[in-house]
Amino acid sequence: MGFHKRFINKDTILLTEENHLNTLFSSDALIFGDDWSMDFYQLFKEGHKKEQIIKKIYENEDGKKEQ
Repeated sequence: MGFHKRFINKDTILLTEENHLNTLFSSDALIFGDDWSMDFYQLFKEGHKKEQIIKKIYENEDGKKEQ
């Protein structure tokens, strides 16, 4: 049997429709190309919806810039 890995980044997630995110993240190994996509995946595993996650990540980024 083969080992199935998938490279994930912000663009990949943004281009994927919400109903296909489970398919995107179903792999033997996920390799994240940036912190944004890794943060997205963690929140997605917690059960948040795509738009909620994107909003939350952007709010956190804005908060870090203000500090």
